[in-house]
Amino acid sequence: MRRAEVADAVVRIIAREGLAAVTASAVAAEARRPAEWAVHQAAAEELLLRLTLTNTVDAVDRRIAAAWHEPGLLGTLAGQPTPDLAAHRPWLGLLVRSAAGPDLADPVRLRFGALHRELRTRPAEPVPGTETRAASALVDGLTAHVLIGACTPREAADTLAAHRHRC
Repeated sequence: MRRAEVADAVVRIIAREGLAAVTASAVAAEARRPAEWAVHQAAAEELLLRLTLTNTVDAVDRRIAAAWHEPGLLGTLAGQPTPDLAAHRPWLGLLVRSAAGPDLADPVRLRFGALHRELRTRPAEPVPGTETRAASALVDGLTAHVLIGACTPREAADTLAAHRHRC
């Protein structure tokens, strides 16, 4: 439970203030715990972020597993009209940060690899893995576009629908 509490505090900080605001003392304050508590849970900022990223990846995996057969799965994952886009900001921030460091990239790589293997067991694709990688990249890209205001959630959903229609 404590690690989940740390991850939840980090996600709230990222959503509100960005990645740069994540420190052991900020996490302790957010979780209403003594500073030593956060240091004990994750001794360095990178460990706090890795713990949070791993927790976030696990939550995404559970969401995918629960919604696997729903027709709007890709739209759901891309932030199809949702009242709280701030919920997607921590994932995007952690994803971008993972591009800069192999320690954070490992959980993301493992998650995408497992997702691609799972999707390849579904109906056949012309080139195995190609459509799953394209869909994964499209979902992450559209989420980023919605978060920075380059498109609306409705436009992202329409783009996904058009992509699914072509495939």
